[in-house]
Amino acid sequence: MSIRGILTIDGSEVFTNSRLFLVNHQGVNSQLAPLLSGQIIGDIRFESMFTSLGSGWVNIGCPVGDATIEEWNDDFITTGFEGSDYPTYSFTSIQIYEEIGDGEADSYQEITTIDHEIKTGRGYYVYLNPGTYEFDTYGTPVTGDFEFTTTFTDFDDIVNDGLNLLANPYPANINWERESGWTKEGVYNTIYTYDISKRQFKTYLNGFGVNGGSPMIGSTETFWVQAYSDNSMLTANETAKDVNGSSINPSPENYLSI
Repeated sequence: MSIRGILTIDGSEVFTNSRLFLVNHQGVNSQLAPLLSGQIIGDIRFESMFTSLGSGWVNIGCPVGDATIEEWNDDFITTGFEGSDYPTYSFTSIQIYEEIGDGEADSYQEITTIDHEIKTGRGYYVYLNPGTYEFDTYGTPVTGDFEFTTTFTDFDDIVNDGLNLLANPYPANINWERESGWTKEGVYNTIYTYDISKRQFKTYLNGFGVNGGSPMIGSTETFWVQAYSDNSMLTANETAKDVNGSSINPSPENYLSI
């Protein structure tokens, strides 16, 4: 079954047997609604479309477990790692960001094999040429409580220390302002998302958006947070989902941002 819209499971158990597709392209935003009194058992296929207006790095995530880079490998040209389209090429087209690196350059780690497991909740750097791409992944959809991996390493660099590139782990939109949906300890309340078309960051904090920043984080969309404590913790639950919300920018306000 291909779902084009919002799938709501209420008080039931749904066994998918890998035959449930959530389709996200041609203006359709398919999502799995909050699972508050039901559950989904088995794997699904999640399809999403991404358009890159120029060559460069984009950030994406994965909303299902047990997926590997191999499932992305047929969606765009890959280079520089075992199993990629051009494994001997000197440029590695998929990388991850590790805050524990000593210095900005050390923080970017290259993927080494097509068998690399895509970690839910983590953002990945993917280099794309201009065009429209359809990403699809197979696996168990993330449901229930989810704990992100956040780190803080003190290199005496207030700009980069504690920066973590995360990704929406759910096959649904989530809302950063849903207080009941989040536990935030040792992390600032600001989120940053990168807009490749404008080559700049969008920022959102407490009702104010800069450069089009919004509290809405789409499925597979990534966002940056900054931790300030060794004991930082960031968790989300089903009530963080906002399947009826949109990414409309907050209304402009007269304020000074420094």
